Amino acid sequence: MDKLLNKKIKVKQSNELTEAAYYLSLKAKRVLWLCLMQTYFTASVSEDDDEMAVLGDSTFKVKVADYEQIFQVSRNQAIKDVKEGVFELSRSAVIFYPKEGSFDCVARPWLTEAGSRSARGIWEIEFNHKLLRYIYGLTNQFTTYSLRDCGSLRNPRTIRLYESLAQFKSSGLWVTTHAWL
Repeated sequence: MDKLLNKKIKVKQSNELTEAAYYLSLKAKRVLWLCLMQTYFTASVSEDDDEMAVLGDSTFKVKVADYEQIFQVSRNQAIKDVKEGVFELSRSAVIFYPKEGSFDCVARPWLTEAGSRSARGIWEIEFNHKLLRYIYGLTNQFTTYSLRDCGSLRNPRTIRLYESLAQFKSSGLWVTTHAWL
């Protein structure tokens, strides 16, 4: 992880997940980022890959030590934050508004399971398999940004603004309403 931290760590997430994560606390966002960071270094997509190879594994390891180091908090704070962030993700859902299909609103829980190895400071988090296509193999409708930059932010509204600006960086134009702010 130390070698990764010396590089510019990126997080890549689908725009749907970016919008769903707006409603998560800072702790839950950070746990999510630690998972998404792992996909940035492991995910690869090619025309010949089968779906599971493209999607990758649904289980991620979140280490308290990584949280502590990346987000510059004490060990005790990292232990508490990771636990609370994992529990919040396990209680939360991503809301989709599909244009096709039998439903016009679909709620999918973020996680199917989360387990801790307290003595090792590791959480194993299994994401809902129906969300994997929004995590792996992203080729369009996604946002990439620096975990180091975004991770240093402490206010969820500031993070929301940062993610939105990163989402529209390539177009150079971002339009919003007063209500959104």
